[in-house]
Amino acid sequence: MSDIERNKQRRLRFLRAVYDLADGTPSHGVQGEDVAERLGLDIGGEEFHAQAYYHEKAGNTTALETNWGLIAITAQGIAEVESHATPESQGERRNRFLQIAYDMTINEPVPMVRLPEIAETMDLDIDEASQIAYYLGNKGLIKSEADGYNHLSLTPDGIDEVEGKKPPDAGPTYQFYGPVYGSVIGSHNKAELTNYFDFRAIEERIEREGGDDKEELKLALAQVQRLLERGEHLDRGALARFSGAMERHSWFTGSVVQALLGFATQTVG
Repeated sequence: MSDIERNKQRRLRFLRAVYDLADGTPSHGVQGEDVAERLGLDIGGEEFHAQAYYHEKAGNTTALETNWGLIAITAQGIAEVESHATPESQGERRNRFLQIAYDMTINEPVPMVRLPEIAETMDLDIDEASQIAYYLGNKGLIKSEADGYNHLSLTPDGIDEVEGKKPPDAGPTYQFYGPVYGSVIGSHNKAELTNYFDFRAIEERIEREGGDDKEELKLALAQVQRLLERGEHLDRGALARFSGAMERHSWFTGSVVQALLGFATQTVG
């Protein structure tokens, strides 16, 4: 790889780190220290300052504090990151990443693999591989062994995921669409059930983790709230339009189902 290509990769990796930490929105400033930590750089070092300076001059980012203590990505920067997205879906890339990490470590005496090896096998830029690693790390499927996720291993949950002991993104999504909750969502229970829900906590998590599906998840949550306030059944078709987003974010469905089951248990008990 030429020096020019390496520089391009480093610049894209820096910009993608800002993009990821900002949840892909220009209104969300991110801490320069968080960007530096994700990239394994020193915020006061030459490499960090060179990258930050480049992207600011290119119009991809804006410094909100001196020395890039707080950075915001611009619309141009967002477009730049998203223009490098590969045709393969995010879910497919994450599953393939996990499978490759599993294959590379399962029979090794020290079950650890280097991120660049996975990136090379997947034919990904290191910044794309890093983004996937942080996602899987946040899901508890892999863990960092050194230098961010430059050296990583699978957690027991990650091994179970690959070996099929639980489905990918496990969560009782299918239960959410069924009419099982109709018996506890009558008009005499609607106030208690609405109060049982911590809508604010779910909304905050949507903001943090909803990604591109943020608006869909907010609409789904609002629909749940409307149904509960009216004392109506959560029948199969009530949330069908949001099924795609909900399948991609099983924690959302799981949170709602858990609350419903918790209330149902209290009601029947």
